[in-house]
Amino acid sequence: MSSSSVSMSDILYYNLTVSGQSRRELTVVIELTKLKGEKFALNSDHIEIMEETPDTVITLLNGHKYVVRERLADVISLIESFKRRVLALPLSADRRGM
Repeated sequence: MSSSSVSMSDILYYNLTVSGQSRRELTVVIELTKLKGEKFALNSDHIEIMEETPDTVITLLNGHKYVVRERLADVISLIESFKRRVLALPLSADRRGM
């Protein structure tokens, strides 16, 4: 899997309400494939550890595990690509929660 398959449309926003005030927050997700071929989006900020055993196993901070088709190096490239793209985005009033 190449990081060139990543598009800006893969960056999702979600609505967050804190103390009665609603704002839009940006969450960074990467698209991965489960062993049976199902695609899913994963918030890369929740990853605690990744291993190749030989399948790639991703363990989240909450203990949930995902086994994916992508190689470990490819998952790392996806995360790096997303982080670079998010940091390159201009900070608009909408992204600041205004």
